[in-house]
Amino acid sequence: MMRRLILVLLLFFLPRYTNPDHWNSKSSGLKSKAPKGQPPAPKPSKGISHNHHHYIEKDAIHDQPDYKPNDLDFRHPPLLISLHSKMSKAYPEGLKSIEFCKNCEDPFRNGSQIRGLTAAQGPKDYSIQSDLVYAVPNDGRERLLNAHELEGRIVLFDRGEISLVEKVLKAQAEGASGVIIVDNGQCDEEFVRCGRAGSVKEGGFGKYDLGEHWRKVEIPAIMVTSLGGQRLKNLLHLRHMEIPGYGMQYTEDKGDD
Repeated sequence: MMRRLILVLLLFFLPRYTNPDHWNSKSSGLKSKAPKGQPPAPKPSKGISHNHHHYIEKDAIHDQPDYKPNDLDFRHPPLLISLHSKMSKAYPEGLKSIEFCKNCEDPFRNGSQIRGLTAAQGPKDYSIQSDLVYAVPNDGRERLLNAHELEGRIVLFDRGEISLVEKVLKAQAEGASGVIIVDNGQCDEEFVRCGRAGSVKEGGFGKYDLGEHWRKVEIPAIMVTSLGGQRLKNLLHLRHMEIPGYGMQYTEDKGDD
């Protein structure tokens, strides 16, 4: 009988004293130590607020649940463009280079390059650097829906529907610093032929337009081939959507829906 009693007591108390969780519990008042040669177990975190602002490097994506994107949202880093009138003598008159990059401070030194056909009329001496915005509607044929975004920026237009100089004047009226027009396939890659717009042999596009319109132009304008324009568009964050009264248009995707 006594032996059975001792056996029952051992079965009841022995697991409690051999279980390390028992010694680590607050009720025991004792804490186990890590074996020699092993680091102590990490302390549990105290918890992090879900409303904090987390940045992964200066040009990366916001991880902010309470963040509301706006026109200057840099979760999509802007496409920085450099336009300048000074060119190497190796370039024919009328051809200019456009430097561009994302996540860099100086596209002229660190960016990629495409060639473009400058306007034969308008300013001849210029050097500007700003980020690129795609006009909506893309060809500028109607009132610009994103006019409030153009001030100080370089505006991208598609060729067609209205004259080239009209596009430039529309952007200028909204405070833009420059214009890039994407050809619709009429220009070859060397700008030897560019439809009725002109060519490199004529010193640029718009040479035969009425001077009274171009005399109002104060900002530089350059035309790029459809291939060159696609390289720029590929670096913009765009979505294709239908806008009532304007048809299908590419607009900037700000990630706000």
